[in-house]
Amino acid sequence: NITPDHIGPIEHPSFEDYFYHKRLLMKNSRVVVINSDMDHFSVLKEQVEHQEHDFYGSQSSNQIENSKAFSFSATGKLAGDYDIQLVGHFNQENAVAAALACLRLGASLEDIKKGIAATRVPGRMEVLTQKNGAKIFIDYAHNGDSLKKLISVVETHQTGKIALVLGSTGNKGESRRKDFGCLLDQHPEIQVFLTADDPNYEDPMV
Repeated sequence: NITPDHIGPIEHPSFEDYFYHKRLLMKNSRVVVINSDMDHFSVLKEQVEHQEHDFYGSQSSNQIENSKAFSFSATGKLAGDYDIQLVGHFNQENAVAAALACLRLGASLEDIKKGIAATRVPGRMEVLTQKNGAKIFIDYAHNGDSLKKLISVVETHQTGKIALVLGSTGNKGESRRKDFGCLLDQHPEIQVFLTADDPNYEDPMV
């Protein structure tokens, strides 16, 4: 997905510069897989017109249906039913993208289904259930877009009060901090604990 990120004094000076360099990755690739529901899809669609490519999402034949917590169905090249351990619709989208890439590499649908069902990623929507029924969701939500998706998943799968432990890595993507603040301002019901995370060369007390 392409959302404003990695923008700051030591990274990209603007979103336009970031978007340009993202597009260079596609220009220098033999095959690309793109989410048709992402922002700026029309620009990317035109760019890859003469490249080998696969699209997925609502503007393609490769779509997700019957999305549940730990399963989904797919249409198009990936037609079938899938089990998945990673909670969240965005993880199902990631799985479809990976599956389309695997098809391009010659993997069978059967092996792809087994791979998706077996995949767990430490620190990516990792769910720990406590004895009292409370759940801890661990995720490397490092920008506004990923934090928004994390909150959406938690609100869907957990009742009761929500507490969030959040930090922002030092010397990276300073725009993320504003995005965090703007998003959390929309969720006054969430109790927030700020941490220095990895301050790098920044003074966390400033």
